This record gives sequence, C-alpha cells and structure tokens, in this order.
Amino acid sequence: MSQQEVNVYSLGGAWGTASASPFCLKLLTWLRMSDVPHRVTYLKGPPKSSTGKAPYIDRPDGSYLEDSSFIIETLTREHGVELDAHLSDAQRATAHMLQRTLENSLYFVMIWQRWIENWEVTREAFFGHLPPVVGTVVPALLRRRVAKQTHQQGIGRLPKKEIFDIGCADVGAVASVLGDNDWFFGEPSTTDAMVHSFFSGILAAPIDDRLKEAVQSHDNLVAHSQRIDDLYWT
Repeated sequence: MSQQEVNVYSLGGAWGTASASPFCLKLLTWLRMSDVPHRVTYLKGPPKSSTGKAPYIDRPDGSYLEDSSFIIETLTREHGVELDAHLSDAQRATAHMLQRTLENSLYFVMIWQRWIENWEVTREAFFGHLPPVVGTVVPALLRRRVAKQTHQQGIGRLPKKEIFDIGCADVGAVASVLGDNDWFFGEPSTTDAMVHSFFSGILAAPIDDRLKEAVQSHDNLVAHSQRIDDLYWT
C-alpha cells in the first residue's frame, strides 16, 4: 500500500473556504476524511493540466492526473481507502445520482450566480489582489469564458427566475435524501465531501439571493456543512 504524499494543485480559497472551486474542495475534504498524506499547491496562474482545469495531482511518472472523481478513484485503490466500503449497491446508485445533480446541474447555477448575477462580489473576492491592469483584463476574459460555458450548457439561456427554480429544486432534492440523518449513508463517505463542497461555498459567499436562501431554509444541509467543517476543517 502506497503512502506517498500526494501533491494537489488547487484553485485558491474565498470567503473562508479552502477553495472557491467545489471540485477542488471536494478532493481536499476527501483527502482529510481518508487520512491520505497530501500537500496543497495553490495555483497562481492557469492550470497546467491537459483539461485546463483544477484540481489535478502529480503522478510518479511526471504526468498529471485530472478530475476530482478520477483522482479519488485512483487514490482509493492506491492507498487502500475504505471510506465508501460500507455502501450498498443501492446507496452507490443514489450517490451517483446525487453527484450528477450537483456537478452537472447545480454547478452551472452556482457559477452563473457568482460570475454573471453577482459579478462585483466575485471579482473582488477572486481578483481583488491583482494589479490594476491584470485585475481588469484577466477577470473579464474569464467571465466571458464562464458566460459561454453556461450558455452552451443551457442554464445561461434561461430567464433568471427559471435558473433559480432549477437550483432551488436541486437543493431541495439533496435535502430530502439526507433527511434527518447526520450522514447520507450512515457514516461519512465521499458523497458527504461532495455535498459539503457545494453548500459550504454557497453559504459562505456574501450573496443574498434565492439559491442561498434555499440552502439556509434546510436546517439539515446547514448542519451537515457545519458538521464537516467541525470534524475535518477546524
């Protein structure tokens, strides 16, 4: 069993979170939950991964491994992680659907909320430390890229009300699955790290809108996010 320290390349934090990216935060939380030795390299420029996205990790042959889910699957095998060993086949199916709900639907509502609807708040948090010229040109280029991404996915083509309707429905569905439980499947699992990565970011951002109100209206989601913060991030 390998116990070599993992070097994680991650986007930086914002509003008190370890990373503003839910995918980076999911991996960082999972590493803490799994006790996998690691260090974090926060990116100061464009990601060097083949996908142009973070997170990614160093591999022994000098290459990079990208995508939070692929990284988790690989490290689970290499480090003998048993975080999800207790899940039944039905629970694994539920975990898969929860992941798709958050990473393929709510994610696009979330980046629209930050980069389009509440741009001034996001620009200050993400780029406020940059020199004047760079702090004007780079954020504008990235914002156009995000706008194109949300348009291609479909969320960006919808009226504001319908975008929030989709996001609130996603939040409500996840809250219903969690119910009165502390954890989604009886004990901490990868799903808990993934859910926390989205809702902790929504709750932390100084944005008051329907999406944040939807999360705040579900006490179980708020408590779940705080529970992971207390256990793994305090």
